[in-house]
Amino acid sequence: MKLARYVPLALLVFCLLSALAVADSKQKGEVTFSDHVMVSNTQLEPGDYVVRWNGSGPGVRLQFMHDGKEVASVTGKVIEQKNPYKSVTTTSGENGSRVLTEIAFSDVKVVLTPGEASTSQ
Repeated sequence: MKLARYVPLALLVFCLLSALAVADSKQKGEVTFSDHVMVSNTQLEPGDYVVRWNGSGPGVRLQFMHDGKEVASVTGKVIEQKNPYKSVTTTSGENGSRVLTEIAFSDVKVVLTPGEASTSQ
């Protein structure tokens, strides 16, 4: 009978954890760069990255993670919108470098804000 008292509590905890997992999955996206790309003053190597953010709108901190480690962060704007495909937009920087300006995921577009960045190594 003691077990019957804990089943509703266990179900409630399970539901809350499931909701948090779903919410977290909408706060990140995966992107692959085939060439070097600049995020603010940090050059990212070609490879797979996870981009994480918290919230939407302007002034959101975007974290670029590679192999579980934050390699760069920059302030940006997260716009909730449906996109037909994932895309990466870059512009030409100094010395012919490619500077990342935005990433379109399936449900959001992330626009990087130039001049507002911090990096961690």
